[in-house]
Amino acid sequence: MSEDKLKKQNNYNYYFESALKSSDPQERLASFAVELSSINYNQAEILQIFDSFRSELRIAGRNSEEDIVMAVMDRICGWCGPHEKLFLHD
Repeated sequence: MSEDKLKKQNNYNYYFESALKSSDPQERLASFAVELSSINYNQAEILQIFDSFRSELRIAGRNSEEDIVMAVMDRICGWCGPHEKLFLHD
């Protein structure tokens, strides 16, 4: 992994951890996904970032937090009700 990519991943992990400790982690993570989209990340790239962190949670046995991340991933993909979708298309 390149140094730049590792630095970005560490920043993402900090944001994920902070969001998971917030009073509304799912909405904080949803906002993070929208923010990534606003700086030209596409849905596939955003899902990759979320899936990478989800994998870390699974390895650590943090199942309830993994469920929160997966719920946001469903919203990114559109596997949810129309009013919950984060993106119209990609």
